[in-house]
Amino acid sequence: MKSGAPILINVLVALGAAAVLGFGGLFIMGAFFRNWVVNGPKLQAGTNWIPRPINGPLELRPLPSAVRLLPDFAHWVKDSPGARVRLYEAVLPAGASQLNFTRTITWGETPLGRAPSTTVQFDYLDPSNGLYHFYWSHPGEQSDEWLRVGARPLRLLVRPCPFTAWPRAEISVEAIEGVEASMTLVAEDDHYLLTTATNADAFLLQSLSTD
Repeated sequence: MKSGAPILINVLVALGAAAVLGFGGLFIMGAFFRNWVVNGPKLQAGTNWIPRPINGPLELRPLPSAVRLLPDFAHWVKDSPGARVRLYEAVLPAGASQLNFTRTITWGETPLGRAPSTTVQFDYLDPSNGLYHFYWSHPGEQSDEWLRVGARPLRLLVRPCPFTAWPRAEISVEAIEGVEASMTLVAEDDHYLLTTATNADAFLLQSLSTD
């Protein structure tokens, strides 16, 4: 019995060490997972940058001039009703001047704790098409370099947002060329924007669609 005691002690020590390591590993993995969920994964460079539509097709059009943005969108909705994702393609040339460029990190509550989101806004004055205000928001703390014009043109997929800002041409950035798409876009039937009286913008879009 005495000769077996050291063996038993060694076994218990080994089991205790394994338990500590196991719980420690679980704690580290749990902390990593929580950080990944709360802070969100970082955006990655990639070639699959156009989001996948669900519940309907994706339609793309060139971005019209700032003064024609909402009238064009109203005609688009009127002429092709049904659930679809409607996006405009905007191309900012290399070296273009971005005005009032800002990046903001805001924090909100989630079931796993406080989580950040990143918002980038800037103005762009196109020599031919006028002034646009770009707005982009994404979960997590993200770099604003994705949206800065450099030596190469910046190609974006956007849609009007919000209508109440008219005649200011505000557009929401939905995809950035060179940034791997991380979300899907749900197709919606935007025809209600022309017909629903409870929507404050319906009368505006009705009048624009007749221009």
